[in-house]
Amino acid sequence: MPDGVFVWTRDSDGTYWLGRIAGPLRPADAAAHEAAGLTHVRAAAWLERPFGEHDVPAGVAATFARGGRNFQRTHGDAVERRTAALWSG
Repeated sequence: MPDGVFVWTRDSDGTYWLGRIAGPLRPADAAAHEAAGLTHVRAAAWLERPFGEHDVPAGVAATFARGGRNFQRTHGDAVERRTAALWSG
């Protein structure tokens, strides 16, 4: 996945956060491995503003609604356009 790709995550309260990949794949440090079981990580630049369920593209909400804790791609031009607009403010 190239630098600049948009990524979404959710925190334990269900709040969504938007970021962009900003660095190469590297081994996770001991703290990340212990906290989340991660073996490799990528740096990301994150917006300081959180998003609620009603703010995110429908495809993003649907991806998270399927459950799981794995890395998934969200498809669709509408998702890409809305995500880019949110990033631009």
